Amino acid sequence: TEARTLKTAAPSLDRSLSPSPSTERGPGGEVAPAPTSNPQHPTPIRRTILFIDEIHRFNKAQQDAVLPYVEDGTVTLIGATTENPSFEVIGPLLSRSRVFTLKALEEPQLAELLRRALTDPDRGLGNLNVEMDDAALEALAASVGGDARIALNALEAAVMSVTSGVGDQGLGDGEEADPRSPQTIPSPNSPSLKSERDARQRGRGSPEPSPTPNTQPPTPARVTRAVIEEALQHRTYLYDRQGDAHYDTISAFIKSLRGSDPDGALYWLARMIEAGEDPLFIVRRMVILASEDVGLADPQAMSVATACQQAVHFIGMPEGFYPMAECALYLALAPKSNSVGASYGRALADVEATRNDPIPMHLRNAVTGSMKGMGYGRGYQYAHDYEGGVAPDQAYLPDRLKGRKYYVPRPLGREKDLADRHAQAQTNRPSPPPPQQFRSGTPHNAPGSPQVLND
Repeated sequence: TEARTLKTAAPSLDRSLSPSPSTERGPGGEVAPAPTSNPQHPTPIRRTILFIDEIHRFNKAQQDAVLPYVEDGTVTLIGATTENPSFEVIGPLLSRSRVFTLKALEEPQLAELLRRALTDPDRGLGNLNVEMDDAALEALAASVGGDARIALNALEAAVMSVTSGVGDQGLGDGEEADPRSPQTIPSPNSPSLKSERDARQRGRGSPEPSPTPNTQPPTPARVTRAVIEEALQHRTYLYDRQGDAHYDTISAFIKSLRGSDPDGALYWLARMIEAGEDPLFIVRRMVILASEDVGLADPQAMSVATACQQAVHFIGMPEGFYPMAECALYLALAPKSNSVGASYGRALADVEATRNDPIPMHLRNAVTGSMKGMGYGRGYQYAHDYEGGVAPDQAYLPDRLKGRKYYVPRPLGREKDLADRHAQAQTNRPSPPPPQQFRSGTPHNAPGSPQVLND
């Protein structure tokens, strides 16, 4: 429990609340704390633990209101939250706190907890004479996602269903409810039977012999796996579309796709779909991955991912899992290349690190005579005028960045062929054609030619 964890992890809390030599005991034995030296509190105060459950529901202003009392020691704050405290608790409070993570219980721990609940007569269900199959107990422990509260609630619902006398849930095949069950026959010493015997004695004038109590123990009710499944209704998925599980699961899914593991990708995809995740959110991440991690190694991946988005949007759920699973398998099995993002990152670094260099004049478009007179488009080599569609010695970067290489291909999949063509274009540039060469019956940059040809 939270209290036990905190007491074990922070024994100083327990010591701070124990009587110290500076405390005094009153006439009734109560502990009177020693006067505090806090100048803000002229009268003695008692140290107080302030426990705030679901502290993430407090907004920034509300958490700020607690801060000064934590700082001066008026209260020892203990906050509990199911969210990530790094995002939900303000920095000043978080910096003055110790964070303890309460992890989900393992199945053996849950099974032990359920056994205690079944046998404990004071704090559990031990006085109801109920037995539980091992298979049912294991199924319950495996179906609650490590949450003891869900497990205990489901156990209580299952036990109540087999001890309420409604139907024959929890009974073995062919069995009937035992009329000697303690829930159907009162005890011989119960007040109702005792008063009835006294009335008969007063009416007849002579005592009647007390009925012989039934010494045969009642047949215990049985909780089977079928009863547990009925009590649970459906498997519990600890998933919050706005919390850590949302981001952690999609992270596992994307990493499985990137790592070319179709089995892992299908598993995490199924978990998200069954937990109610927005399918378009999943598909959107697959479209990103098709470019980021598959890229030019298989350009068809982008078409598959966008087609998946259209299909899911068109047919909806639950049938939408078909195109989603197909797309996930395709992306997982496709060759991988991150050259797109890496190349863009290198270009972006130069954009941010260098000055805003002017665009070379030969790359500008001369849309007016005045611009042409200023030299716009002068010296531009139209690529289709040359063999292979590559203009020799044509520079496409500012003068200060000539020779920079941003695109570094990876020889994987389809990108290997693209890389070979790129290398050939860079090393085997043909000689420029004669200046009078024409194309499509129109001289290059001749009057009246479409201006778009300069682009």
